[in-house]
Amino acid sequence: MRHESCTLRIRWVESNYDTGLLHSNLAFPLLKKLAELGNITAKYKFKEEIVKRIKSTNQSVIDYLYEMKYTSYLTKEELFHGILTTEDALIMEKIFQITNSNYSIISDFRQLEYGRSDENLRISIANGRVKELEVLLDWGRPVLPRILSGLKQLKNLRLYISEITEKVPIFNAKIKTLEILEICSWANIDLPDSFFKFPNLKQLTLSLFISNDTLESIGNLEFLEFLKLNNTKLKRLPNSIDKFYQKQ
Repeated sequence: MRHESCTLRIRWVESNYDTGLLHSNLAFPLLKKLAELGNITAKYKFKEEIVKRIKSTNQSVIDYLYEMKYTSYLTKEELFHGILTTEDALIMEKIFQITNSNYSIISDFRQLEYGRSDENLRISIANGRVKELEVLLDWGRPVLPRILSGLKQLKNLRLYISEITEKVPIFNAKIKTLEILEICSWANIDLPDSFFKFPNLKQLTLSLFISNDTLESIGNLEFLEFLKLNNTKLKRLPNSIDKFYQKQ
């Protein structure tokens, strides 16, 4: 029995750590250990296995990899170009260049409290597409990158605005797929009344000090089901918001 086990491990090494030769519960931890010890071939194979598992349809496995921070073994380029479609990978690459932000991948935004908990922004991915995304805007980046409209499966956007004290065209991108929008700011701003750029919004949360009297475009969101306003100091809601209450 011991001889057979030894022979199998030799075959495994000779096959460049083909994970099909060993049970996954054994192969994956072995690859991890060998990669940490500096085995170049094992390190490459380990990264390949991480990407393959994240791209699988087994949500419990995906959640486990995120929870145990296995994605930290991959560079940002390896991670996004390995998991995302070419189109979304190129878009995220440009967003990284524009925003100069660090990102962590999580399985789902529903597990998060509202607001940032660390220096990293978060992103979630489904079937090779960006599903949920956080973006930080400040003096150096006051405009929501127009390229975001190219993320064809983006459903949830969390927008953090810092150190902007004047009216800025932050809604430069029109995102038709967006269903959830949450905006949080630590500064007093004049928010553009441009929610028509997100015509399919179902949930809208505004947690920021704004100088606007009202935001008329909110009342024209045909599919809006949930509206939460924190510290906005709006003087009135648009008359068309009645349509929202009629749907309740």
